[in-house]
Amino acid sequence: MPGFNSTMMVRLYSTAKISIHDITQQKFRETMGRICNQAMILTTAVPIHCNSDRFRGVTLSSVTSLSLMPIPLIQFNLQLPSFTSDFLHDFNHFALHLMKPNEQSIHLARNFSKGAMKNTHNGEIVPTQPFVGLQEGVEYDTYDINGTNLRIPLLKNAERVIVCQGLKTFNVGDHEIWVGKVEDIVNRTSEEGADDPISGGLLYCNRNFHTLGDPIRKKSG
Repeated sequence: MPGFNSTMMVRLYSTAKISIHDITQQKFRETMGRICNQAMILTTAVPIHCNSDRFRGVTLSSVTSLSLMPIPLIQFNLQLPSFTSDFLHDFNHFALHLMKPNEQSIHLARNFSKGAMKNTHNGEIVPTQPFVGLQEGVEYDTYDINGTNLRIPLLKNAERVIVCQGLKTFNVGDHEIWVGKVEDIVNRTSEEGADDPISGGLLYCNRNFHTLGDPIRKKSG
């Protein structure tokens, strides 16, 4: 065929494929932004004598129950690379916080979502320090893991804290999926002696935090 060039065909096909992929990514991002997710904070186990400036944690919107039988399992995913992931692999215990739907939880969720930062002196990428500025005994305490020399920092401004041991991990794309075995649940509300209504936790949708709304009532008639 006059003027036909196989290289041209490859380039045209590649460009079209990339364009379709980009459009799908944009549509997917917009669609997922319409979904309301639970904003939970994960904190990792650390050696028992570790200082709070080395505590690790991250805000998650991917936590979901996986199974109840034969043992309770929970799952979440993390984007890689991640300093929090490094600690999870090193120490294999973590806590997931069902946060109260209030302003303090929003502040904590934003603080724990900052990820890594660049050292202004040498340009090195270093982990953030989400527990710096938090007072032990007031804003958090620690949970000793039986049979180990590890402890997990637990935030006070939570309704429940799910204490887990890592069971399996799977790498998918630029994320890893974690499956955790639930070993304990700490009821923060009962510790305070307060009422314990089902609040729905701290919800995140379309780049904003929300509280649970009223139930949808069936119209009479």
